[in-house]
Amino acid sequence: MMPRWTSDHRILLYAPNVHTGGGFVLLQDFLDAWPTDKPLVAWLDARAKDRVVLPQGNTKIEWIDATLASRAHAEFSLRATGQEKDAILCFHGLPPVLKNKARILIYQQNKNYLGIIPLSQFPQRTRYRLRFEQMVCKILRHRVDSYIVQTPSMERAVRNWYGGGGTDVVIFPFAPPIIKNTNIEKKWDFVYIADGEAHKNHRTLIDAWIILAKAGLRPSLMLTLSDRDYSLRQWVEEKSAAHGLNIKNLGQLPHVEIMTVYHQAAALIFPSKNE
Repeated sequence: MMPRWTSDHRILLYAPNVHTGGGFVLLQDFLDAWPTDKPLVAWLDARAKDRVVLPQGNTKIEWIDATLASRAHAEFSLRATGQEKDAILCFHGLPPVLKNKARILIYQQNKNYLGIIPLSQFPQRTRYRLRFEQMVCKILRHRVDSYIVQTPSMERAVRNWYGGGGTDVVIFPFAPPIIKNTNIEKKWDFVYIADGEAHKNHRTLIDAWIILAKAGLRPSLMLTLSDRDYSLRQWVEEKSAAHGLNIKNLGQLPHVEIMTVYHQAAALIFPSKNE
């Protein structure tokens, strides 16, 4: 479902740093639903360039590299493009740093930006980045016309974080339909689709599997840790070998394969501390 607007209104899609994980999946779902008769004006992360599928029709895309210079250029480009009748949908959860004539809509799905998740679990460099992003969210929140969230719990979190005066928070979940396939054979007892960020809590999950193994229980567990999670992958392999755990890591998978893996699982498990 897409927002309604007239011919002289535009939705400008601003999505730097959205290039992997659930954020990228939701971005692709959003692009798949884009009306073919409406031009798409978007700023997208260059790291997703070889995977993102753009809608057919009139598209104007500015690709943003993972550099400070490229991000700054995108901010100036966004400010020059936005007009009073436009709305900027910030898909990455942060408001633009530069003031804009257009209405600002924030698609907020990241609790880390709200300062309600302890940052001690993250590496030092990530903590510094998140503190800066939290500061941007807080200082510039008065420029935001509306926050868009997917669940009532996230709506409450945004309202509590925003503080006095209140703000407009809209619950607007969207996702493609999931077709259940009962003909696929179950291969895994449990599946955890997640990268190796600290808050995903893989180490506690593996500790639980060790406790089960000591009790003579060895359920199968499938993980999706990528090369970027090398140290965690190595730790999981060492623990699996030492305790005879039934764990398989398939690495990072494209979304279409993930849907198949879901059907192959007897159960999904979510040890993440804040999701």
